[in-house]
Amino acid sequence: MSVEMVLDRLLVQDEFRRHLTLDHTLPARQARYAGFPDSLDMRLGQALAARGITRLYTHQAQATGLALAGKDLVVVTPT
Repeated sequence: MSVEMVLDRLLVQDEFRRHLTLDHTLPARQARYAGFPDSLDMRLGQALAARGITRLYTHQAQATGLALAGKDLVVVTPT
């Protein structure tokens, strides 16, 4: 079953919908990248690089920086 099918089934259930505050589809756009935040522990950066991850999406880099600064955050990303 596709993700779209699962979402369609959930969205018709009142028990599920009553917990939603917004149902919105974001338009597609080109990926944007950023380096690892300077505050990221070097060991984590090295572990990611060893797995072929040498950069982050901009929203991941921003969220990582906020989390490392002790901030609360919610990330929404189109897929």
